[in-house]
Amino acid sequence: MAKTNDRAHYTEVVESWERIMVGNAFVWGPMFLLGMLSLSDLMRTVTSLYIEHLISNLQFPIYVYSMFLLSGVAIQTDDWYQWMLAGLYSIFTIVSFGIQVYNGANAMYYLIDGKSKHADSSLSPSLFYLLGWQEHSERYFPYESNSGVYY
Repeated sequence: MAKTNDRAHYTEVVESWERIMVGNAFVWGPMFLLGMLSLSDLMRTVTSLYIEHLISNLQFPIYVYSMFLLSGVAIQTDDWYQWMLAGLYSIFTIVSFGIQVYNGANAMYYLIDGKSKHADSSLSPSLFYLLGWQEHSERYFPYESNSGVYY
C-alpha cells in the first residue's frame, strides 16, 4: 500500500491544531530536551540561555497565534464546542504564561548557579532589554569569595 501525503481530508480544525502543535513543538520541544539534559547537570548554561532568549521572546507570540487560530475556527464553525475549546485554551495559556514569567528568571539563574549580575524577578523578553524598553535589576553581592562564587 502506497503512502500518500494528500491532505484533502484535512478540515480547518485539523489544520489549525496542526499549526498549533508545530508552533508549540518548535518553542517547547527543545526546552523539554534541554531540561532533561540539565537534570543530569549537562548543558545547564545552554538551557539557561534558551530560556533567556528563545522562550522569553517566543512564548507570547505562539500563545497569541494559537488563540487566534482557535478563535478563527470557533467563528467559522460557530459551534459551542469550538468556543469552549478556544476558551479553555485561553485559560491554559494565561496560566502557563504567568507561571513561566513568574518562575522563568529563577530557573534561568538556578541553572547557572546564581552567577549572574542580574536579579530580575520575572522573565521578560530579551528583546525588551536589547531595545532599551526595560532595564535589568542589578544583583547586590555583599562580597565575593576567592572561588568566584557569589554569596
